[in-house]
Amino acid sequence: MPYSRISKTWLVALCLLILTTGCITGCKEKKKDLDSQPAETSLEGVALKILVVDDQPIATAVKQTRGEWLAQTGSKLTVEEIGMKDLRAKSKIDADAIICPSHMIGELAERDLIAPLPKTVLDENRDQWQSIFELQRRHESVWGDSPIAVPFGSPVLICYCRTDILKHLDTPPPRTWAEYDRLVKLLAERKNLGKLAPPPDQPWHATVEPLAPGWAGVMLLARAAPLAKHVDNYSTLFDIKTMRPLISGPPFVRALQQMVDARSDDSAPLTHDPATARKAFWKGQCALAVTWPTAADNLGDDDNKTNITCTPIELPGSQEVYNVDELRWSRRDRRDEIHVPLLATAGRMGMIVKESQNHSAAARLLVWLSGREPTPPVGSRSPDTTLYSLAQLSSPRQWVESQMSSDAAHAYADLAEKIFDRQQWLFALRIPGRAEYLSALDEAVQQSLAQGKSPQQSLHEAAVKWRTITERLGKENQRRAYRKSLELTP
Repeated sequence: MPYSRISKTWLVALCLLILTTGCITGCKEKKKDLDSQPAETSLEGVALKILVVDDQPIATAVKQTRGEWLAQTGSKLTVEEIGMKDLRAKSKIDADAIICPSHMIGELAERDLIAPLPKTVLDENRDQWQSIFELQRRHESVWGDSPIAVPFGSPVLICYCRTDILKHLDTPPPRTWAEYDRLVKLLAERKNLGKLAPPPDQPWHATVEPLAPGWAGVMLLARAAPLAKHVDNYSTLFDIKTMRPLISGPPFVRALQQMVDARSDDSAPLTHDPATARKAFWKGQCALAVTWPTAADNLGDDDNKTNITCTPIELPGSQEVYNVDELRWSRRDRRDEIHVPLLATAGRMGMIVKESQNHSAAARLLVWLSGREPTPPVGSRSPDTTLYSLAQLSSPRQWVESQMSSDAAHAYADLAEKIFDRQQWLFALRIPGRAEYLSALDEAVQQSLAQGKSPQQSLHEAAVKWRTITERLGKENQRRAYRKSLELTP
């Protein structure tokens, strides 16, 4: 064959090879580009369903976002409400996502009904995720070692102080529970209030604390937290190895004894929850109130007209702490924090339903709802939430009641930022059976406060009930759940 013909043949083959290779390479590059595109472009036509548990205001707020969600993503959103009792009766959840009380994380996770948040979604929203307060982002929204929930705000109990009364008494806000109890005795006497005393026919209490059923046990845990949370101990409410209840131990007995000692004939009745404690404060019926702020609580027109001034402070702490491993009390180092916030008292979290076929889309919906900054934000519609992000610090009035001044609102925002950055904290139980455990603790507190039973005896009886609950639910199951709640391996 002539050389020219051979060269021509090879030239044609070479061209074909180049074209074919280019096509293959181009196709590969095109596929790679599609795979690397952000997931936001892939929601067109995806239908999502979200359940909201026992929170009509948040359900309404989420419904109001459906049009915007559809316009931004092309995804249709259905919102349904469900009660906690009905949710617990379900073996499967017919939805893609769920917004529920913070403490339900453990119960739903142990029933294998929810799934961890996809890392890709968190990475795509890194700035927003990192702006969430540390205790909520790294601990309250975590189960075991996995982020499993998107925060919508979880308040901790704080103390409202009457600024004018403290100024009149030339007394600073209390830093420890011992200081708090001394202040309560001072405030109980109307004569000490001078011109700031309420009329004789108006109710007056030095302090109003949430001690109603459903809250008395939580209040005890909040008071005991700085006594029980030692830096070297994981075991606080239970022994992490044996699940032996520790609530009849020295920290809890001391805390309950302090509560008994602080009460008098003029103490507030044992019927208040955080909402009614807050209302009593703005009505001028007390100088201190253990509660939290909310913009969602309608106090009524009469209560909106007030000249009461408020200084929000962190719940008192303790210089002493009990080491359960060494069975002894010790004083905290001067550099150590004396405050220990109680987490999972209330709050709302969004979670992915495990059986959903759209985990990534459901996660991105929750992150979108949590990160939106309308006026007001979705989470602020509920009385069971509070601000939870650095981005919300500049507009705290969206999260507090109208009676609170702008200065007090900003003071609360600063306080929340500090509280949710603490290095020590205690959970108000996040394991299955939480309601039963806390009910037994409620009964113990009320028996000591109202019936005169010794704190040691009341808490011993509560501990016996806790053991019974644990045995019925399965000691090993509960031990595994408790360890996961503390971010330990099972």
